[in-house]
Amino acid sequence: MAKREGRQVLCLVWKNQATRQRYLIGYLSRDEAGYHFRYDLASPRSLKAAMQVGFVLPDAFPDPEGEWHSDRLFPVFARRLPRGERAEGLKEAGVPFDDPMEFLRLTGGRLVNDTLEFLEPIEPGERAGEYSVRFPVAGWRYYEGEAVIDELRPGARVWLELEPDNPFDASAIRVLSPSRVHVGYVPAIYSWYLDDAVSRGDYRAIVDQLGPKEDPQQRVMVHFQSRVRSLTNVTPMPKGIDKYVGRLKTPMVIARMLPLAPWEEEPGSEDSKFSGRRLEDLHLDTGSKAAVLEVKRRLQAEVPEVKKLVIFGSVARGQAGPDSDLDLLALTTHELPYEEKQRIYDIIFDVNIQYDTNLSIVCVGEELWNLGPFYLPIRPDVEREGVLV
Repeated sequence: MAKREGRQVLCLVWKNQATRQRYLIGYLSRDEAGYHFRYDLASPRSLKAAMQVGFVLPDAFPDPEGEWHSDRLFPVFARRLPRGERAEGLKEAGVPFDDPMEFLRLTGGRLVNDTLEFLEPIEPGERAGEYSVRFPVAGWRYYEGEAVIDELRPGARVWLELEPDNPFDASAIRVLSPSRVHVGYVPAIYSWYLDDAVSRGDYRAIVDQLGPKEDPQQRVMVHFQSRVRSLTNVTPMPKGIDKYVGRLKTPMVIARMLPLAPWEEEPGSEDSKFSGRRLEDLHLDTGSKAAVLEVKRRLQAEVPEVKKLVIFGSVARGQAGPDSDLDLLALTTHELPYEEKQRIYDIIFDVNIQYDTNLSIVCVGEELWNLGPFYLPIRPDVEREGVLV
């Protein structure tokens, strides 16, 4: 749970049953003076956005601009605490139900057929510019997580992947198991804040804990970490957002969380040598091979910043199925701005149409690559299995 200046904070989140989209309604906090609640009016999925799609203000908190204080947990939230046999069962299971804030953090404080839950806010790390958040994998019951649950032991690294064509959330982030099985999503209230870090690969996401199979909303908890750096000539942080992400020690723009400085590299990290195999060593069909060579030709002609093109993923491992993507990594001389990356994505799109293939590509600047595997989780896999084109 986030603890800032002696205050514990939780986010109150509302789920629209029709669209299954989540909205950040407000913040419940506790300090030595008692409990406090206020609404969120600044984030992209705030109270205002929720009210536009059907959220109704509860009688306990009727004023969107108001703040409420109490010596005890507000009754509207206290009814979410366990009583009787349920409390005894939780006690035996080791759940700290006698601490209301900790109980709400661990369980979400959900009731049967409920549309409200509590989630943890993004919080600053110990060093300047660090931030982290713990979140449950959203949409677990709709995907294939249970089939690969053995991969998702605490400490296992998971992959995050942008889904820009998602019709409900342009910042949607898919959660993938270590073997790249889609198991769910980053909760939408976080995706807008984390998408840039994910697009750059400058994050670390690991399984934090597993919940019971009977509770899909808490089945897998993920711990996400990244860092930011100071920016100049940028739009200032929206008023009120600092209470959500914490008072970081460096200025930042929430929508663009950029790397500050490298974390220590993991032992044994060294310059990439890839797998030593050649394109001819892969069992590619004629169309896929021609498509890869066409991508290389066009990148050399149109995007001189690309230094290397590498095949990795299931195709490089020899584990690809008939519908698997052929994953490519473009290593560039520097981190490309969005417009230049779009040129590369357009090339991939054109080649896929021309050759009826499923190529996908990740663009990584040389500076980010050299930060090491902690900061770029895909680097060990690319080094181990990558095939230089």
